[in-house]
Amino acid sequence: MNSKSLYDLWESFTSEWPLQRLPQMSLEEYTNPNRDDAFIYWIEKRLEKLGSIWGGSAFKFGIYRRQEIALKKPSKGRIYGREYAWMTKYGQNEQEAFKTVKERIIDIIEAVKTENLDIIDAIDFSPAYKWKLAFLYQDRDNPRIFPIYKKECLFFHYQTIDPTSKITKVPYSLLYTSLFDRYRKIGDVFQIFTHLWQEWESQKDQRVRYWAVPISWAIGESNEAEQLCQKTEVTSEDVSPFLEKLLSDKDISAGDNIALLIDDNVRTIGILTNSDPGDYSWSQTPVDFPSELLPIPTSEAKELEASEVNTIWSKISKPENKKLEQLKLKPKEQTGVIETEIVPILTELVTPQNIILFGPPGTGKTYSTIERALQLVIGKDKVDSMSADTRMRQFRKLQQEGQVEFVTFHQAYGYEEFVEGLRPVLGGDTTSEVRYELHPGVFKRIALKASSEGLRIKDESPTFDALWDRLLKDVSSEENRVVKSITDKTYLMEVTSRGSLGFHACSVDDEGDISKSDDYGQTASKTNVQLIWDNRKELGPQPKKITFDKTKALFAEDRGSGGGHHYTAIWMAYHEIFNLARSATLQNKELSGPIERVQKVLDKSTPGLVDFQFSAASPQYVLIIDEINRGNISKILGELITLLEPEKRLGSPDELKLPLSYSPEHRFAVPPNLHIIGTMNTADRSIALMDVALRRRFTFEELSPDASVLQGELKKYVPDSNFIDLVTDVFVTLNNRIRFLYDNDHQLGHAYFMRVRNYQDLNLTFIDRIIPLLQEYFYGAWGKICTVLGCPYGEDGRPLRTGPVVNENRYLAPIIKSHLFEEGKTIGFDHDEYEDRLDFQVNQEFTKPSQTPEKLLPYFLGILNLSTDEFQDKKTKCEAGILESNGAHEAANS
Repeated sequence: MNSKSLYDLWESFTSEWPLQRLPQMSLEEYTNPNRDDAFIYWIEKRLEKLGSIWGGSAFKFGIYRRQEIALKKPSKGRIYGREYAWMTKYGQNEQEAFKTVKERIIDIIEAVKTENLDIIDAIDFSPAYKWKLAFLYQDRDNPRIFPIYKKECLFFHYQTIDPTSKITKVPYSLLYTSLFDRYRKIGDVFQIFTHLWQEWESQKDQRVRYWAVPISWAIGESNEAEQLCQKTEVTSEDVSPFLEKLLSDKDISAGDNIALLIDDNVRTIGILTNSDPGDYSWSQTPVDFPSELLPIPTSEAKELEASEVNTIWSKISKPENKKLEQLKLKPKEQTGVIETEIVPILTELVTPQNIILFGPPGTGKTYSTIERALQLVIGKDKVDSMSADTRMRQFRKLQQEGQVEFVTFHQAYGYEEFVEGLRPVLGGDTTSEVRYELHPGVFKRIALKASSEGLRIKDESPTFDALWDRLLKDVSSEENRVVKSITDKTYLMEVTSRGSLGFHACSVDDEGDISKSDDYGQTASKTNVQLIWDNRKELGPQPKKITFDKTKALFAEDRGSGGGHHYTAIWMAYHEIFNLARSATLQNKELSGPIERVQKVLDKSTPGLVDFQFSAASPQYVLIIDEINRGNISKILGELITLLEPEKRLGSPDELKLPLSYSPEHRFAVPPNLHIIGTMNTADRSIALMDVALRRRFTFEELSPDASVLQGELKKYVPDSNFIDLVTDVFVTLNNRIRFLYDNDHQLGHAYFMRVRNYQDLNLTFIDRIIPLLQEYFYGAWGKICTVLGCPYGEDGRPLRTGPVVNENRYLAPIIKSHLFEEGKTIGFDHDEYEDRLDFQVNQEFTKPSQTPEKLLPYFLGILNLSTDEFQDKKTKCEAGILESNGAHEAANS
């Protein structure tokens, strides 16, 4: 179908199902397999050409009419009634569930109508379904969504914008807006859809990945795991929330090959057919043989290397069904597996940027830092194609991921907040003493995190102390940590006040809600668990081989008769430690956080070139310092001022590592992939007064008031060109007078006028922003304020200007009015020390609310330097624009 036919189909749906009809929609109208005009039949079947959402379970609609009559027990958050089936999170009966579903559909549509795509991300509904609804009800004249609802496809293209991103971290709203901005030149939404979909279809099979997925931990009940492994087709209904998280955490995608493991054995081989959130499904063939993987993944999926793929897939000689033909190992260059060999490569070095954007207030310095940060992280060409709202979405994403940090300096800000410092910490009860802990500041955190991107990872066997500390940290950070005992009972795991691990029996329902029992629980201390760990080779080392009898005998031999009576707790703690130690990914990267790993390497005496390698391809980090000149730079930066120089950065030949004031036992360095962007308001402090050491280490870029930027922004929203010219002329005139009376550093930035859309907006801008700012600039000097606003007065209170703005020695429409205080009339006598003086006030007529454009126009014309003819000509044009605007407004209301 061509675009016109697709638009006609789109129109037919919105005519049949306008937003106004949805609040009255009945359950019968929403879902009925016997009606071709039912709402979800339209969405899934009749509008298939507007993006397919076929596949997965009908539960994606929240509630649907069943075709089966037989009753079915509720399971995994789903309820099956005689006529309908629905998700329990939407309600306990069909009417309650439908009410919730309908409310969410309307919320989605209202959000897209107001272009609030972030709200749609947050609504708990099937992603493919809700984004198709958003596509259908968006503004067709100004679309932001195209008809692709498969996140894999969207993310495939998004990776050309941000190659370091993860599919689970990028919301749909950012995917749509980023890609729409990037490909808008292709044509309409359907032409963009065709281009992106065809390119994805042609590329998606070129890189096949292979995964080992441990399902014992993810599924829990051993019989459920066995039942799953007996299936040849796995649907979303078979996938538990824990298993889905296991798959999504590693970005396992449709087309990837998976081997499901129970303990050490491969139990199925399969191919993922759908990896959209909530709709995971795959085809598989049951098998049963040892995996021979070392280490064996236990709590997370592992991407396999070429040798590991061969080890598992070579054992499948005769596929039992045609689908397994696809599982044959492809040539090495097609598997996407990267061999762990050192290959000399030429890397483009990264040049750190230290930039300060300076200028008067309102020149867009803070906004420019957002654009500049995105350019450094993503690339200038990619950012240039983004709209303003897409840039903000991208910026917020980078902030959430810690790749961009934003801080504002002020007079009270110091080294302790920026780099590191001691902070008081209270205990859990009111009687405990205050203790002081060393806390890293924003600069140290982002510097160490950026440094971790260049760290050359080395495999090291973790110590028990490191494993224990990490386990305690993980358990403390999780809201609920549920584990299984050797007898497959469920326990809630907690950190005790003494730094041990406590276990309480609990139950977990289908919704994932946890109910803790009232028993006293059991405790596993560090020393008891370490005793098992130190003797693991003799005992197992597999947890299932560490029995009660073996544990009892060990404690009796080592400590006499006591110590091992909390066997269940000790076994579960050992099981968790064992999983940590055997997790390959954790062993290499995550045992300690990036800060701890980098700090350990920095403390070594070897130069950074040995342990770090940075290039332009390394993920870039940006620290934005707003109002950098408001803080005491020497106090805040301290010794770090030297480390900011490019040649002193980590990994360079002249790198410098320094001890910090509060932690002299450690060394600190600044990596080359950390860029610093500062802003400086010249109205607060001149650049000439900046610290010389800082000025030498930063590049200064001036942002001046720009009338062309103001005009360009107003043209997007204001149809009246005469009004745009008036606003621009007022802006330029005010700044010329400020420069004449004061200096360049105190001009008005164009941002003050960017949100002006009509005369009332311009009036409020003067009342709320311009006049107060002038009062601050020219404190007590009302004569200068009046001069800037075009209504200067002489000592006698008479106008100093002549021409069309004055009549009979009075300004026609002054923003500031003057009143002569005559000495005798005011104080009642002739005082030797006082004379007549002028009193100034903002014209009350100007500040009255709800002024008409006709009444406001003379005030703004009075600011300008115009001859009588120029004044009359501009007045006539502006009045014509007002009349035209009023006519358009009346026509719209009628």
